[in-house]
Amino acid sequence: LQRFPDISALLDIEREQAHIRARLAAPVRHDDPFPYVYVEDVLSPRFYEALDAAWPDVAVFPPDERPNRRDLVPQPPGTAPADKRASTYLQVAEPMRQVWDYFILDVNRRIIGPWLLAIFGPEIDARLRTVRELRAQGRAVKDYYAEPYQPQMNVGRLMMRGQGFKLRPHAHSLAYLVTALYYFPDAHDDDELGTTLYRTDGELSA
Repeated sequence: LQRFPDISALLDIEREQAHIRARLAAPVRHDDPFPYVYVEDVLSPRFYEALDAAWPDVAVFPPDERPNRRDLVPQPPGTAPADKRASTYLQVAEPMRQVWDYFILDVNRRIIGPWLLAIFGPEIDARLRTVRELRAQGRAVKDYYAEPYQPQMNVGRLMMRGQGFKLRPHAHSLAYLVTALYYFPDAHDDDELGTTLYRTDGELSA
């Protein structure tokens, strides 16, 4: 982060909000194979550079049973993620945490989250109805399935995947109303890599 001597000036919510909202005005919602949107360059170039510079060293990521997979769960002020992968976040240098905390709390929750709630409103309402039904049937028993529901972006996780890593097609947990994926390719990485979307042959179990 040495090329960003004034971090506080860089983390300007009004400026970043103007850039992001301009980028979010263009994407078209797609409904096949299921509802999704794809947004290019959603973050301003300057802020993207700061996030890239603030990416934690791999040594800070908790060890994983798979050597080509590393996940680090952020723990911004006011949050307490119940995830062992958050145990080393405070080892990240404070200026680097400041950049990621801003991304999670200000950008992801205050700007991106409300936009996702609006664009996928019908699907979110339908998912919450399903949660209520399963809760009433005694099938969704964990505490976070209890009402009242207040959808918000979670703290997410920083993910590193090495050569040879494979991820099979899968469905996300019932508790995830919407999934937002951000890609941070290095200059030498292929920026066309990403997620493949699948259509199921039948209903998925909750």
